[in-house]
Amino acid sequence: MNPRFLCQTAGAGLLAGYASWLTFREPSPWSFGDGFLATVLTTGVFVAVFMGLGMAFPPLFNEWNARKAARFFFAAAAPAMAFAMPAAVIYAIAIGYTGLAKLLPVVVMRAAWWSLLATAMAGCRGFLTGSVGSACYSLSGFLPGLLFPGLMLDLFFLPRGMWLLGALFFGVVAAVCFAISLDLLKEAWLEDLTNNSPWRPEFILESEELVAGADPDCDLVIPRAPSHLFSIIEKDGLHILESVDDTPIEITGGKFRCRLLVDGDLIEVPGMTIIYRNRLARTRDVLPEAAF
Repeated sequence: MNPRFLCQTAGAGLLAGYASWLTFREPSPWSFGDGFLATVLTTGVFVAVFMGLGMAFPPLFNEWNARKAARFFFAAAAPAMAFAMPAAVIYAIAIGYTGLAKLLPVVVMRAAWWSLLATAMAGCRGFLTGSVGSACYSLSGFLPGLLFPGLMLDLFFLPRGMWLLGALFFGVVAAVCFAISLDLLKEAWLEDLTNNSPWRPEFILESEELVAGADPDCDLVIPRAPSHLFSIIEKDGLHILESVDDTPIEITGGKFRCRLLVDGDLIEVPGMTIIYRNRLARTRDVLPEAAF
């Protein structure tokens, strides 16, 4: 488990819980019914802050790039609200017009709500990364991460008036469950070996393309490299490194303009040694060569 990623994600959950607490109104947040509009607002704020900070913290703390972090925050927060707030509306319509609220126990209905919200958040993350697999991994973390603390919020914290503590507990548990799930289920990632600390940055390869270079807007910033040095493209579950300007890149003792990566490959770039990790692609000998 990468402690840096865990702390960043937990911090995002903590602040999202606090932000949602600021929107709490009587008689209870996330209650629907007479408090429907307040519920929609609380839902949108929590998910927007959680998703926004989850995307913004890596460039902020790994690169100290506030402008890039702000751009990532707003790019994630808007879709987050677009996924989460309609989910609250759909749930309210479903329980209001089907009569399920009168037939099923309250605990079951609340569990259905937290599960729906978890699905909306996972779908949002899949949209942000452009990966169905990312959405599935996220759901496996969000489902227990929202269901358990959500029911604790309903049954323990809120009836006792512990609104702030409950909101913080909810946000942190949701974030930690998500971080653990993503770390356990990730298939491919990059690590910076020039940093010997266990807190070194880790870059999970979830999207179809990662661009590396000195440009601050690159996904992986390498300060001493050209503005755009190489890209890593996902193709049929495999990752191919391509030099942007046809300059050979040193990979595991050789220099290549294009190379199919396997687990353990070392990418030598100016001022940085990066190792590629992949739980599936263990040896190049059994992998088909990519067609171009």
